[in-house]
Amino acid sequence: MSDVLNDYRIIRKLGVGSFADTFLAESIRSNGLYFIKILKKERAFPQENSSKDITEMKFLKAAEHPFVIQYIEDFPYPIRYLEQHCIVLEYADGQDLRKKLASLKNQVTEDVLLTWVTLICLALAYVHAKGLLHRNINPDNILIVGEQQIAKLGGFGTISNIYSSDKTVGTWQYSAPERFTQDYQDEADIWSLGVVLNESHIKIL
Repeated sequence: MSDVLNDYRIIRKLGVGSFADTFLAESIRSNGLYFIKILKKERAFPQENSSKDITEMKFLKAAEHPFVIQYIEDFPYPIRYLEQHCIVLEYADGQDLRKKLASLKNQVTEDVLLTWVTLICLALAYVHAKGLLHRNINPDNILIVGEQQIAKLGGFGTISNIYSSDKTVGTWQYSAPERFTQDYQDEADIWSLGVVLNESHIKIL
């Protein structure tokens, strides 16, 4: 791929996923760092008869919450025949929760961990109030941002309407039991966050 996408210079690839590839990029205009997701077109713009009538891009463009990762802009991938779309997001310079706990080892206190989880609870309540499910709450999607080390919720690639029966999405280690046997609602996200809290608490002891 090109080293430049629109006004962003690609620094390095961060990950490869089923729905998107992710990159760290620098703005040519501001020199700021940003997170770019390159989505398959059908993930960004599902067909009208698709059951997935809410997408990550649609949600993030409308989201206004201090603890939800910030949408910056989106644009078509420059090579049109590839039918891909780029989303530019705030870059979590403080790492995700999993990496943060690994790098700081025992330096994270219970109070700090509880503060982070409380902020994610507020973000998750915002998502649920919109009639939506996150469906992939795990330490990789809890992002620590800025000098103040604020926790923000990211990883909205699996977002869906509040009633869901899809058992193939998410990270199974953090999934509520009903995710595998029946339709599920927002309680499944809360279960997943509880698993994250328990696992993280064990790591800082």
